[in-house]
Amino acid sequence: MASKPSLTLIVAALANGGIGVNGSLPWRLPGDMRFFQQVTTFLGRRPDSAFPDDDEPLHDESDKNYRPMNVTIMGRKTWESIPPKFRPLKGRINIVLSSREDVRKDVISQSTPEAPTYAFSALDAALSNVGTIAHTNIFIIGGAQLYATALSHPLCQRIFLTSVQSPTAIECDAFFPSIPKDKFQIASPGELRRIAGSKCPSGTQSEKGFTYEFQLWTRISPSLAKGE
Repeated sequence: MASKPSLTLIVAALANGGIGVNGSLPWRLPGDMRFFQQVTTFLGRRPDSAFPDDDEPLHDESDKNYRPMNVTIMGRKTWESIPPKFRPLKGRINIVLSSREDVRKDVISQSTPEAPTYAFSALDAALSNVGTIAHTNIFIIGGAQLYATALSHPLCQRIFLTSVQSPTAIECDAFFPSIPKDKFQIASPGELRRIAGSKCPSGTQSEKGFTYEFQLWTRISPSLAKGE
């Protein structure tokens, strides 16, 4: 019997959970964008690290050391927020969720060998079908409604959170839900580097007046949750 897939959420959020405003990110942080790209593209696929050398090609299917592509699952609004020249996300399997058949057909029509693209009506429908697609990890990349659904899903096992601090107040209209501390715990910086690789940036990062830190949250095992 095939094992059930596990879900990994990846998100950048303010302390109050703010992740977006008017359909866009409230910031442009190159370091965080690189983290997102490297983790969603390479995590689990390379024999050593999710963070290859700067001169290493982004995606090379001829490299037999690579495992199958990772999956990125997103809602329609997140898909549409990606600039067309970067859509679909290369080196990853793109799955878009939409209740609209016309949207699903349009999404599928944009599939390429470098970025296979699928569309389903809901998360559970996607998870029911993803087992037929060779893949390594499954990432949930937004937006707010999908994050909330995935965070409460029993298959959600970990969260890559970029904790962002803004120099001024930002009025967001999209939010990441509070992480339930009875179900998830923050991992040590060493554990983050063990999972993502020794080249994973650690500590406080500073860009464009913002400061941020990469965190890993993992699901607490049932025995620990019960205090055994």
